[in-house]
Amino acid sequence: MIVSFLLHLVSLLAFLLVIVAGATPCCAHFAQPHSVRVVMDDNYPPYVFHGAKGEIQGILVDQWRLWEEKTGIQVELHAMNWAEAQQRMMEGEFDVIDTIFRNENREKIYDFTPPYAIIPVPLFFHADITGIRGVTDLQGFTVAAKAGGNVLSILRKNGITNIVEYPSYEKIIEAARAGKIKVFTVDRPPALYYLNKLGIQDRFRETAPMYSGELHRAVAKGNRELLQVVKDGFATITPAEYQAIERKWNGHAILETTPLKYLLLLGVVAMVIIVVLAFWNRALRRAVTSRTAELADRQKLLSTILDSSPAAIAITRLGDGTFLSVNATFEKLFGYSNSELIGNTSLSLDIYSPDDRERLVAPVREQGAARNIELALRCKDGTLMQTYTSAVPFIYEGQECMLNNVVDVTEKKAIERELALREEELRVIFDTSQAGILLVDPKGVITLANERMAVMFGYPLTELIGSHYPDHVHPAERDTGDSRMQMLISGEIDNVNTERRFVRKDGSDFWGYLSGRRHVDRDGTFISLVGVIADITERKQAETLLRESEDKFRSIFDHAIDGILIADIEQRKIIEANRTACLMLGYEHDELLGLNIEQMHPPEHLQETLDLFDRIVRKEVTSAEDVLVQRKDGSAFYADINAAHLIMGGQSCIAGTFRDTTERRKTREALLESENRYRSLIQQAAAWIWSTDDQIRHTYSNRYVEGLLGYQVEEFLAMNLFDLIHPDDHDSVRKVIARAKRNGNSWHGMLLRWRHRDGSWRYMESSGGPVFDASGRFSGLNGVDIDVTARINLQEERDKSQRLESLGVLAGGIAHDFNNILTGILGNVSFARMLIGEDHAAFLRLADCEKAAQRASELTRQLLTFSRGGEPVRKAVDTQQLITECLSFVLRGANVKGEVDFLPDTWWSDVDAGQMSQVINNLLINAKQAMPEGGTVTVKTENVVVHESDPLPVQAGRYIRVTIIDRGAGIPAELLPRIFDPYFTTKSQGSGLGLASVYSILKRHGGMVTASSKIGEGSAFTLLIPAVKAQTKEIPDNEPVIPSPTGHGKILVMDDEEMIRTLAVSMLKTLGYQAESCADGREAVARHAAALERGAPFDAILLDLTVPGGMGGKEAAQLIHARDPKVAMVVSSGYSSDTVIADYQDHGFSGAVIKPYTMQRMAAELARVLRKQGD
Repeated sequence: MIVSFLLHLVSLLAFLLVIVAGATPCCAHFAQPHSVRVVMDDNYPPYVFHGAKGEIQGILVDQWRLWEEKTGIQVELHAMNWAEAQQRMMEGEFDVIDTIFRNENREKIYDFTPPYAIIPVPLFFHADITGIRGVTDLQGFTVAAKAGGNVLSILRKNGITNIVEYPSYEKIIEAARAGKIKVFTVDRPPALYYLNKLGIQDRFRETAPMYSGELHRAVAKGNRELLQVVKDGFATITPAEYQAIERKWNGHAILETTPLKYLLLLGVVAMVIIVVLAFWNRALRRAVTSRTAELADRQKLLSTILDSSPAAIAITRLGDGTFLSVNATFEKLFGYSNSELIGNTSLSLDIYSPDDRERLVAPVREQGAARNIELALRCKDGTLMQTYTSAVPFIYEGQECMLNNVVDVTEKKAIERELALREEELRVIFDTSQAGILLVDPKGVITLANERMAVMFGYPLTELIGSHYPDHVHPAERDTGDSRMQMLISGEIDNVNTERRFVRKDGSDFWGYLSGRRHVDRDGTFISLVGVIADITERKQAETLLRESEDKFRSIFDHAIDGILIADIEQRKIIEANRTACLMLGYEHDELLGLNIEQMHPPEHLQETLDLFDRIVRKEVTSAEDVLVQRKDGSAFYADINAAHLIMGGQSCIAGTFRDTTERRKTREALLESENRYRSLIQQAAAWIWSTDDQIRHTYSNRYVEGLLGYQVEEFLAMNLFDLIHPDDHDSVRKVIARAKRNGNSWHGMLLRWRHRDGSWRYMESSGGPVFDASGRFSGLNGVDIDVTARINLQEERDKSQRLESLGVLAGGIAHDFNNILTGILGNVSFARMLIGEDHAAFLRLADCEKAAQRASELTRQLLTFSRGGEPVRKAVDTQQLITECLSFVLRGANVKGEVDFLPDTWWSDVDAGQMSQVINNLLINAKQAMPEGGTVTVKTENVVVHESDPLPVQAGRYIRVTIIDRGAGIPAELLPRIFDPYFTTKSQGSGLGLASVYSILKRHGGMVTASSKIGEGSAFTLLIPAVKAQTKEIPDNEPVIPSPTGHGKILVMDDEEMIRTLAVSMLKTLGYQAESCADGREAVARHAAALERGAPFDAILLDLTVPGGMGGKEAAQLIHARDPKVAMVVSSGYSSDTVIADYQDHGFSGAVIKPYTMQRMAAELARVLRKQGD
């Protein structure tokens, strides 16, 4: 008795010492915060969850509010999605995170408080699934878990990767109720809460815990001062206050647990012993003097007892809590050595908090003892230990001391909390179960039932309890029910599981699944029957409907138009087939069953088919087209397959429907071949074929557009229609579209201008019409356009030629008349100058008159260029030399630089050198004038061969392409088509004949000229000049020039103008000739004939080519030549309708002079002709 008394006494004293030591501040330098921001999970009942109005509630909420009250520090509580809570804590938004498990990764970023709860974490799986014992059995299953939860790392470490993450535990349980998941892991307390709340606790089973996690509070790594504030604050909350909060949320146990009773009884006994010991100690002190030796022995004995005691005992000074003596158990329990304890106070060692020590010391001083005070004492390693501490005062070594007895009840408290939690879980399960639960005594009376049972039977719960159970069984089932119940009561059977009909209070019945068993005490004595009834009325109805559905399915299955096969996935064998499949494959039903799918497909396509089957199994595809299937006789057909997964007889199967598509495949192949031919025809068509949608956006174009407009098809389809059509054509196009939409009108041969990529315009003849869908709604346009640019250009060229020809006739007539006048003027002036001599005062004035007449003759020459009187006298000309001489001549002294880009082997030209020089000179002069500020004119040459198929208005053959490029201001687009028209000019000093002459000369040569221009960039004129048929060199004319205009002989002059006849006769006579004249060709022929008969023929005859209303020189020459082939004849004209002037020798003439002519020119030509005639 004494030993037991001493052990309890010392234990109580030691606990008080720890409280005093724990009161010493460990972080006196740390400034206490004014507020703390705390974040936690919002879905973790009963610790923290949302109430009916959305407010957060639970054990932790109350604990933090009490912490706030104890510490005076304001607490800001935030509850949210767990993953978000962790993220925002890591971002520094909060000071403390609660409801957190400790793991290796989190230890790197947090410092943790000691754990305040141990949470088991099991696996939950649907009752239909078997074989799941733990995490290692999860391979192949999809597992649901909370996002951000500690369990994710546990699953992944065990190789489980098929994880579906949910934002909260409640969402996981809701998904389980909806059948979306079959396997999940949720911490056990919230799992039980939500499973029962949603009424699905009977659908799932749980494994033993994968692990047990510990709930902590944590702060950012390194923030130990804040961690200490948190720990100290919770240390001030008494065990009684903790218990009150837990009882509030977990409820009260119906019965006290047996261990708690014994502990309370033991505490009472210990207190009695402590009181006795106190009285004994006082008596002992009175006898101390007389019994010193005996006391020493007793002290030695006490020391021995204390050191060997299993209780933690300490002696401390009552005033300051200094440790004076401790036993080995106290040292081991708190982790301190004897030397670390003795001489130090419990407060300095932080074993007690100041408040806890005061709670222990106060009753000792006021009541003489403290008994079983619940205190949380801190060990050396910082962990808090839940204790019952008792203490009594006594005098030790002359000092007022306390004997402390400390009992560690941490494990006991954990057990009590676990028991309370289990009790709460059972209560929640009982109250929220979707199955009815009842207890029936041996007399058949219902003694306990849950609310669900009352609802199922249709009674108020108070009325149901006390009623007779057999009265609720359907009369048809009552005898069997009574028999089974008696067998259970007697112990013949231990349990019963059966389907049974029951009767509600209103007389209606329902089907229930009854699971009943005996409830006995520890001695095996029968107490009551426990029954669980689940309403299966809907299931029974569904079974009836299912049987009916199965009958319908079998009928539909066998008579389906498509073949249907069901194959076992694992063995790849046919386990069912309908009648159509048998007919399609040529098998009897029994033959088809058991066939492997490899036997149903040709060997050459087998691997492809097996791959398809595997993809269907993996649910990557559900259908396939044109699969080759083999019949029993070896023939094959194509089929479309549609597949679906199903469970049949507990096996995973695939149901596939087969439809013979052989004929469809043949039709499709024929259609594809037709489409390919059509597509090839469209793409190769020598026309532009296109389609639009209902918004007139091009949706199709063949490749012809690429050469037509210079855009790739893809580019073109992205462009706006009206950005490419000439603005002047927009109204016409819109009207055609409107009529097509409104009336369905088509169009044919509509001429449109489309802009080429290079900026030029192409002429198209468009034909097409609207397209309407099956409902009659306008859906777009189809059309075919033909490029008629060459035809339009050719027509314009013809029109221009006709205009020029008309002008040429007029110009030729004017030139003829004007040249006749000029001949009189120029001839007389030159004749007068010769008569008066250079010393005469009028000589210089006559020279000026002659120059003016020469300038007038240049004007008539330009008129003749595009009239029929300008036929070229062709010969081989070095093209490069011709261009070089023209550049040198035109650009001499100008601020414009000439640049050439000659092809090394540029062909020679077959041209009239003089006329072609005029062409090039005119173009170079225009280029120079286009760049008044200076610049560069570039001339390029290329050799080209024109073929008959080329759309050019020239004959096939060899040509030199000459391009003259300036960098001037450019020609406006609206003026470009008119620049070759006669008398059209934009220059104030221009005659309007320069480019018209260029055009006419090239046309007379069988060539052509085109122009292009861009405003601000310049212009380019491109010439096609006929080339010689074979390369040659020009042979120079070495005929000597007549040195003197004088001569002799008899000359006949024929001209319709009297003034010219008179002038010519006078000049000839002055030159030494005998001359006479006549007015037309007939008279000339007659005079020649008469002179020839007289034996005094003419030495030469000068014939005017054109005589209005009479015989001209050409016809007269033919008649004269026929009579006298040797006579010398010279043709003279200011106008001609053919090539007589250019090719005079081909028409019997020996020479030619062009009006107006001077006396010197006429004398020189006559002298040359007569000299040649004499040779």
